[in-house]
Order: sequence, then C-alpha cells, then structure tokens
Amino acid sequence: MRLKWVILLASLTLVCACDSDKPADKPVPPSVSTSQLTANENAVSATDDQKFSYLLGTQYGPPIYVNVPNQTGEMLEMDAMVQGINDDVKKYKDSTFKLQMTPEKIREVDSLYAKKIEGRRAAGDNAADVKLAGPITGKPMTIDENSPDIMKYSYMMGVQLGEMFISTWKNFEQEFDVNFYVMGIREGIANMVNPSAKTTFTMDELKTIHSSYKKKIEAIMDARRSKG
Repeated sequence: MRLKWVILLASLTLVCACDSDKPADKPVPPSVSTSQLTANENAVSATDDQKFSYLLGTQYGPPIYVNVPNQTGEMLEMDAMVQGINDDVKKYKDSTFKLQMTPEKIREVDSLYAKKIEGRRAAGDNAADVKLAGPITGKPMTIDENSPDIMKYSYMMGVQLGEMFISTWKNFEQEFDVNFYVMGIREGIANMVNPSAKTTFTMDELKTIHSSYKKKIEAIMDARRSKG
C-alpha cells in the first residue's frame, strides 16, 4: 500500500512540475535537429486527456533523453526509444503481445550500461566524447540480437517511459493517448534544443491542463484516503 501512495504522489508532483519554466541544466547536444524531433500535427480538436498526455510526455521524456548521454557516453536513438514506448503500451493492452526484448535481454543490456555509466563516472574529465545518435526517421523499428547495443538500450528506456505512462493511467484510473504522449516527448526535447521551436500547445494551454488534472489527482487521493 505504501508503494502505491508513493507512485500516486509522484503523479501529483508531475502535474505540479508544469509550474516551473526553469530550463534544463544540461543541453541536448547541438547536432540534434529540431525538425527531426517534432511531430506537430493538427491538434486543434485535441481533448483535455490528449493535452494531458502531451504534458506527461514533455515532463517524462526530455530528462531521460538529456541525461543518458552524459551518463553513458552515447545519445539515445529516438526511433528505438519511441518503439519501446509503443510496444510497452501495446503489451499492457494486449496480454498476448510480447516486447521485442525478453526480460533476460533487458537485464543483460541494463547490466552492460550500468558498467558503462560506472566507467564513465570513474573517468571523470577524461571520459570520451559523447557518441552522437543516428538520423531520426519516425519509422517503426525492429530490435533483435543483431541490433547495436545503443538501439537495445534506447528501446529499454522507451519501455521504461511506457511504464511511467501506464502508472499514470492507473493513478488517474483512466487511459491516456500514447500518440500525444510521444508527441510531447518529441516536442519537449525539441524545445530544449531550440526554445523558440513551434509546439502543438502553448504554455498557457498546458498550465490550464496542469491545473485541471492537479485537482483531479488530489480528488482521487482524497477519495482513497477516505476509504482507508
């Protein structure tokens, strides 16, 4: 029960995070093209749930995408990361669907990159330059035994982002839109590269959504407290 409350409080922390306009401490490497990251389609008719899905993406995705290169020495591959998100959500909805990486392979890749992180930390200022990612195509990805390790790790990070998204569904007791979630991730990262980059929703729109869903999660928490 305590773990559930910790996760629930994390959701409340998330919707509060939109209040801050503080930029990221560590910039995305300048080689990343904003045009490759944005997925700005016509969202005039977007529902509040879709806008909140987008907001979740802007909060969950960019910190992982920005911090991993400094930790591992390699930029994440966006296409593989997005594939991991989509596959994880599909697996949650369809129990017969399998991820492209087995639990054993995920543990193996996680262990490999844990060692890379440790080695890079030990190297300090002598650490090698960050390896840049390949081009972003926006196309579905196949991850198999022959895929480069960074593709597997990026997919694994996507699965993690998928789990974070699904946890929010559970906390709010409803599903949200994964397509808008991914759009939020892409545009959140693009906005780190270029703060003037066009986004689907304005900051004022997101603040309004943030306020509305903050009230929703608070009401859910109050209802659960009353039930003991």
